[in-house]
Amino acid sequence: MLLIIDRDGTLLASDDFPGKEHDWKGTIKINKPVAQFVSHLKNVFNVTSIVVSNQAGVARGYFDLDRVKAINSKLNQELMKSGIKIDSWQFCPDVDGAYLKKNPEVKILENYIKEKTKRKPSPKMVFDGLLELKKNIKDFDTILVLGNQKDDADLAKNLNARFINVVGKTLKELIDILAVI
Repeated sequence: MLLIIDRDGTLLASDDFPGKEHDWKGTIKINKPVAQFVSHLKNVFNVTSIVVSNQAGVARGYFDLDRVKAINSKLNQELMKSGIKIDSWQFCPDVDGAYLKKNPEVKILENYIKEKTKRKPSPKMVFDGLLELKKNIKDFDTILVLGNQKDDADLAKNLNARFINVVGKTLKELIDILAVI
C-alpha cells in the first residue's frame, strides 16, 4: 500500500499555517486519531508512506523553508516515539496563478510565484517521494490518500487512489471507512 498523507489539518491538528508563531514548538499538536490510523495501517499492511504538503505560508512570508523542515523533523520525531516511520517528507512552498486568483488579497513573496508548481492536487510531490525511495507507483496495488481538503481529494483522483477525509474522525471511524472503500 502507498499511503499519502497531508500534513496540516491531517497529521497535525491545525491547518492554520502551523509554524507562523514565534513559539511554534508549543503549538505543534499531532492529530492522534490520524496517527493511530497510520500506525494501524503500518501494522496490518506493507505500507510505504509519503507526507505531501502545500506550504503557501512560505510564499506568504509567514515562515521560511527552514521552519517547514524543522516542523517536519519535530513531527517525525514525535511520530517515531509512537513507532510510526514516515518514509518520505515532501512539500511545495510555491504558488501559481490559480492560487493567486483564489487569494487575491494575500501578499505573496515574488520568488515563490511560479508558472507551474508541485502543489497538490498535482501528483509531482508523490512522484518525487517515490523517486527518493527508488520506487514506482506501479509497485502498489492500493494507493490511499489521507487529507482534510479538496486538494487532497483531487490528488487522490489524479492518482486513481482512494481518499479518506479525516476531519473530525475517530480511529474507529477511519478504520470503518477503510473497510468500505
